[in-house]
Amino acid sequence: MAEAANNSSSPLAETTKETEREALLSTGWWENQIPLGNTCNWIGIKCSKAGRVISIDLSSPEIYATGELGKLNFSSFPYLQTLDLSGCGLTGSIPSQIGTLSKLKHLSLQYNDLSGNLPSSLFNLSQLQVLDVNTNNLRGSIPSGINSFKNMHFLHLGYNKLTGVIPSELGNLSNLVTLYLQDNNFSGTLPSSLINLTKLQTLQVSDNDLSGYFPSGISSFENLVYLDFEYNEFTGFIPWEIGKLSNLVTIKLQNNNFNGTLPSSLVNLTQLQMLDVSGNALSGSIPSGIISLKNLFYLDLDKNKLTGFIPWELGNQSNLVSLYLGENKLTGTIPSAFGSLTKLNIMDLHHNCLTGKLPSSLVNLTQLRVLDFSKNYLSGFLPSELGNLRNLDTFDLGKNNLTGSIPSDLGSLANLNHLNLSFNQFNGSLNFQQANFTSLKKLDVAHNSLIGFIPVFKDCLNLQYLDLSNNLLSGQIPEELGHCPSLEVVILNSNNLTGRIPNQVKGSLDFQQANLSKLMKLDVAHNFLTGSIPVFKNCDNLQYLDFSNNFLDGHIPEELGDCSFLVSVSLNSNNLTGSIPDKFHCLLYLTYLDLSYNHFSNKIPPTKFPYKLHKCHNGELTSHRRKPVLHVLYIVLPLTIGLSLLLLAFVYFGRCTPTTIQNKTNVRNGDLFSVWNFDGNIAYEDIISATNNFDIKYCIGTGGYGSVYETRLPSGKTVALKKLHRREAEDPAFDRSFRNEVHVLSNIRHKNIVKLYGFCLHNRCMFLVYEYMEKGSLFCALRNEAHAVELDWSKRVDIVKGIAHALSYMHHDCTPPIVHRDISSNNILLNSKMEAFVADFGASRFLDPNSSNQTMVAGTCGYIAPELAYTMVVTEKCDVYSFGVVALEIMMGSHPGEFISSFTTCKSTQTRSLNDILDRRLPRPTREQEAGQSLLIESFTS
Repeated sequence: MAEAANNSSSPLAETTKETEREALLSTGWWENQIPLGNTCNWIGIKCSKAGRVISIDLSSPEIYATGELGKLNFSSFPYLQTLDLSGCGLTGSIPSQIGTLSKLKHLSLQYNDLSGNLPSSLFNLSQLQVLDVNTNNLRGSIPSGINSFKNMHFLHLGYNKLTGVIPSELGNLSNLVTLYLQDNNFSGTLPSSLINLTKLQTLQVSDNDLSGYFPSGISSFENLVYLDFEYNEFTGFIPWEIGKLSNLVTIKLQNNNFNGTLPSSLVNLTQLQMLDVSGNALSGSIPSGIISLKNLFYLDLDKNKLTGFIPWELGNQSNLVSLYLGENKLTGTIPSAFGSLTKLNIMDLHHNCLTGKLPSSLVNLTQLRVLDFSKNYLSGFLPSELGNLRNLDTFDLGKNNLTGSIPSDLGSLANLNHLNLSFNQFNGSLNFQQANFTSLKKLDVAHNSLIGFIPVFKDCLNLQYLDLSNNLLSGQIPEELGHCPSLEVVILNSNNLTGRIPNQVKGSLDFQQANLSKLMKLDVAHNFLTGSIPVFKNCDNLQYLDFSNNFLDGHIPEELGDCSFLVSVSLNSNNLTGSIPDKFHCLLYLTYLDLSYNHFSNKIPPTKFPYKLHKCHNGELTSHRRKPVLHVLYIVLPLTIGLSLLLLAFVYFGRCTPTTIQNKTNVRNGDLFSVWNFDGNIAYEDIISATNNFDIKYCIGTGGYGSVYETRLPSGKTVALKKLHRREAEDPAFDRSFRNEVHVLSNIRHKNIVKLYGFCLHNRCMFLVYEYMEKGSLFCALRNEAHAVELDWSKRVDIVKGIAHALSYMHHDCTPPIVHRDISSNNILLNSKMEAFVADFGASRFLDPNSSNQTMVAGTCGYIAPELAYTMVVTEKCDVYSFGVVALEIMMGSHPGEFISSFTTCKSTQTRSLNDILDRRLPRPTREQEAGQSLLIESFTS
């Protein structure tokens, strides 16, 4: 009304328009719009009839807002009703001045990089109907006063880092239709007041730390369409009342701790299209009345404790597209009625107790992409006409009791990506000579009774994993296998393969000419292969090599020592002669080497191996095939001996002993995790599974060249995984940094240096696996009010000591000394006890006493020693300077940049008391602590 009272041409109106124009121009977002004159004609601006700005919408790509949100002077827009700055990349916090937009109805700030807390002034916006701040970095709790949003119908706070409990005041937003709170760190229980939201259609609280029972009175959500509680810690039964929510279309309750049975009332939800209760502890049987859910297209009951038969009525769910019943205790046979599910894309029944034969009607499921019946007790033959499943991508029947031959029809499945028939009782030969496996990535038929030759694989450009082991295959290894450029794993052991495997003989693997640069594992042990060991070139990824128990002769190729990432080499029980290549001492990651039962003529090379393997005392190193004698070379690393040597070396010599993580240690005590020991692809698959293929919800931080994921392995161990971004992984500089960090951390051990558990070096995926640090970086801890207070003076002094001990170890106990070159608060990590660990060794260097050690400047701005900028010579003193900066930062609670710069200006620091410098968030330290802090500061200033 006030706006109407002012004529659009009055002096007051013109002043208001000019104020709005100046406020828009001051942001710099409309620089190119100035020639258009009238503000109302600018992109993203809408005005009222009186010419006042009522809408600012920059969500389209035509104009791009940058910088801090605070650049916009909110008080200049008293008539603004819509503010949409979504996807602009804005930074900074949400200014409290936003509360002056008293007429605002729509506020969208999603998909930015906003940080800080939600300002309580937001609740002054009593007319607000839509508030969307999803996908930012907002922290803190939801402030009190949210019940002032009486007109709110859409609230989206998801994908942030909000904490605390969900306030009961939310229950007063009686007009709320949509509520998104997912992917935050909310804890506690769902407030019972939510049942007052009778208009609610969407309730999304997934991926938090919520606990407790299902909210009582849920039947009041009579308009609810979408319900998502997944990935929390909810317990108790799924209430019977859920069956009263007749409008429900989607129910997602997976990965909680719900128990009890599936309520039979679910069959009343006739509109239901998606039901996912996987990853709980539900028991009992699958309700047979599920037939009434005619609209159901997605059903996931995976990973529970369900028992009984699979109801045949499921075969009448004509709209079903995805069916997951795996990892339960279901018994009986697979219903033949499943052949009527003609829309089915995914059928996963793996890891149950199913018996009987595969129904022949399954060949009618022509839309099927995934069929997984692995780890059951199925028997009988594979049905004929499997070639009808033209869209099949994954076919997994591993670990059953299936018999008969493998149908050649499988070879016509051009879209097949994953074929696993291992651990069955199949016989006959592999008739894949005419196979069209252009898409195939994994073929596993191990542990059967297959005979005949290895088929010739044509056009297998995508084949990565091939396991034909533990069969009765004979003949030679076909040369065409060497023309599968994507091969990473080849396992052919325990067959009856014969012939030579030289470098360039037709009918054999031509490793010298073949494009097998991605190969990680090659196992042809326990066959009847003859000839010499082939020469490997372009073997940068090779980690596991087993030629043992054959009839190979000749020398070990010197080039094998160039495969620098080898972890395990087994050449035992052959007829090898000559000497052991000197280059083997370069294999820094080698943890298992077995050369026993051969005819070598020399000693172990005098240069040191990993773990400083001792030279044999006997002058001759000879053996006869499979005949035990004293003069054998059997280089393995038993756990007890390896650990004893390391302990003795540390205690008596106090020096760095090059260490490489042992797979046997991992298996026995679970303390170490070795990604690079490519034993059956298990480790890598565990990582992929634990992170859901590096899903963003597991990401706990992103840096300039990689992201860090919190990863919980099947063993229960939690690790941190740093994965390089794809673009950076292709950059040689980042590749060198990655390899450098692996090299350094594999050779040092200290209680205040973060442990490296493993790595994966591959052109498709590069990551490091570290010890998990619950409290994150020191930088973040000092800037988090709660963590900063938790870091009392005693803990802070201990952190300084821990960093000092780590640096002392690197500088004085390692030979040659190691300089970190990037000591900063961001590279100091804290565990749950607030103990310090030095991390990120990508820029570190070994000091060469015979070199000038000149280098380019490296490190974090504000922590680099000034003299490095002009001397370009790296020494231990560079780390000492950076350590001093971090120590001051710990005591002051923030970066001491201004304090340090005062020494190079005319400002006097002599008059500044200790209390002026120390972090004021903590109480005054004791006299003893104060003396130590004074000494620290005086040491730095001197």
